[in-house]
Amino acid sequence: MAYNIFAETNKKINWEELNQRVAVKMFVEYFPMPGMGVNGGDALGISIPSKNLRNGTWEELKRAIETLKIEFQLDLYDMYYGLKIDSKLMDKIKANLTT
Repeated sequence: MAYNIFAETNKKINWEELNQRVAVKMFVEYFPMPGMGVNGGDALGISIPSKNLRNGTWEELKRAIETLKIEFQLDLYDMYYGLKIDSKLMDKIKANLTT
């Protein structure tokens, strides 16, 4: 099992830059999905394997979400709850990843 997040935009993502900024971590896996975002923009799958559930994973994911939202202007959706990620949902995600 894994905990999954879907991120999308209506723009093209600079995959090399994204890889340098977020995908060099240890516990979170990233899956580029060119052309699968809004109106032909790009998307990104994010997966946290169950074996990686720990506090360090939460810290890594939290930084990645902030980077993806702010620097890459992606909309992120939690696939467990089926909701767009906001500050309230971040607390629930943290609880799921650290218990």
